Amino acid sequence: KSSPIIVFSDNSPIIMSTCCDGDKKCGATKRGNDDSEADSEADKSHKMSTKQQQEKASKASIKVIKKEKAEYSFHRRVLPPPSISLSSPPGTTLFTSSLLSSGCLRFFTLISHFSTQDSPAYCGLSTLTIILNALNVDPRKQWKGSVWRYYHENMLNCCKDLEKVKEEGITFETFCCLVRCQGLRIEKRFADEFEGNFEELTKEFRKSVIDTCCNASEEKYLAVSYSRKHLSQTGDGHFSPVGAYDSKTDKILILDTARFKYQPHWVDLKVICEAMLLVDKETGRSRGYAVLSMKED
Repeated sequence: KSSPIIVFSDNSPIIMSTCCDGDKKCGATKRGNDDSEADSEADKSHKMSTKQQQEKASKASIKVIKKEKAEYSFHRRVLPPPSISLSSPPGTTLFTSSLLSSGCLRFFTLISHFSTQDSPAYCGLSTLTIILNALNVDPRKQWKGSVWRYYHENMLNCCKDLEKVKEEGITFETFCCLVRCQGLRIEKRFADEFEGNFEELTKEFRKSVIDTCCNASEEKYLAVSYSRKHLSQTGDGHFSPVGAYDSKTDKILILDTARFKYQPHWVDLKVICEAMLLVDKETGRSRGYAVLSMKED
């Protein structure tokens, strides 16, 4: 059998050998171009030159992964409790309940424009882009040089330079600045505005959830800024649109823009409120939520 090759930045390969000899199999991992250790008899019997090994890997369409900046990589993450994946049996049950109670009025428009954030720190830009497209706002700019006008994160190059956003992300205040620059109406609340009155925070946030997810008379969308840490997720500050509300269980659907990490998931409304209360080290304030809609003519 052919062997996958991982090439380090110094171009010396690691050969993950999986060789078959009748009913016997041997598996070894070794660093290429390392003559300091004597090869075992098993290694010698199966040894190939680096060039031969690469040619064989190419013929077998085996991926060659070159390490550049990152010292390691991940293929997604397991969604930890208390969150419930939308695609899981409990998640689909919650969605059905939400649908029957008219808690999904914004879901289908959002999901039609739902996209993975274009950069690891673009969650805020991606959240706003999804909502702008859901509201059918004309960016008056061409999408990726084509004849089409459609919002993309790179069009939101105001309030903070995009190169800095790629490195640092954005704060809740900067998110609100971007919303105003795109001509939307915004109703924002910092979680710490309620001066420690958690019941008042949850009450007001629930009103905004119902007003956006369950209101058929006016098209509004809800964006939340919160700390992933409180949800036992990796990372810290994050933005995402709220896609639905289930009144029976008091859970909201987070349309996580970092789909390379976590899929959309249900979370208790009170848990999100607690996650919004965690202080952003950059601003010294809590995070919060914002209701976005078109301005009246």
